[in-house]
Amino acid sequence: MTSSRKTKKSARQPHSGGHKLTNPEANEVVAGIIRVYKTRPTAYTMRPGLDPTRDIQSVTFDNTAGFHKLYIHNRPMRKLHPFPAIVFVVGGRYMHVPDYLFGPLKYASETINIEQLFIDPATNLHYQKTGEKRHALLTGSCASLTITAITVKFAEDMIAKYRDPAYFYAQDFRTVCREFRAEYDRRVGDYLCGHGIVPAIPWFDNRLEREYIQGPWTPKDRIAQGCPADPNYPGTVKADKMSTL
Repeated sequence: MTSSRKTKKSARQPHSGGHKLTNPEANEVVAGIIRVYKTRPTAYTMRPGLDPTRDIQSVTFDNTAGFHKLYIHNRPMRKLHPFPAIVFVVGGRYMHVPDYLFGPLKYASETINIEQLFIDPATNLHYQKTGEKRHALLTGSCASLTITAITVKFAEDMIAKYRDPAYFYAQDFRTVCREFRAEYDRRVGDYLCGHGIVPAIPWFDNRLEREYIQGPWTPKDRIAQGCPADPNYPGTVKADKMSTL
């Protein structure tokens, strides 16, 4: 999967102080967030050097589009399943993540990460004093805010389903892990194959990507990518072959 964004010339312009991202797609997302949500970045990560116009490596937004933290990276990385894709958008929400679900959530998708320490100072200090983990910053990532939100919503729903430890431990661990991956792949795959965002995400403000409410691919793109592919998504088949679970 590759991003279907069409980079606008205006999106290539610096955002402030002469800074810009050299990745046109990432730069377009940052410019769109600033324009649509009427907000400004709360942090920049820069390349080392003294030149004030040096390239930005990442941009951080707080409390934007429903995410508590939103990071746009200049250098894209690559994910595999359900469809191969580039990844440069990382969005997260604070939530309680039971220790026993770390494995299934990470097996569901390599794009899911759980930060327990670099969160808000009050919660971090409470953990050190008491040992209680009130919440973590759970993030998902992709090349769009929408799929990132679908990923975070998936995690919320699976945490809710298995919130009772007794219920979780009554299940077979491998079966649960495979359930998590299958459900993640289905939700993302359904969106890409034109079925929309299911289930709905009440907290997600989708104004930036509202034109892609049924997915970013054209009907021709969907055929080329192999839709409908559930459950035999091309990336999933390759990932599962290398799994040691």
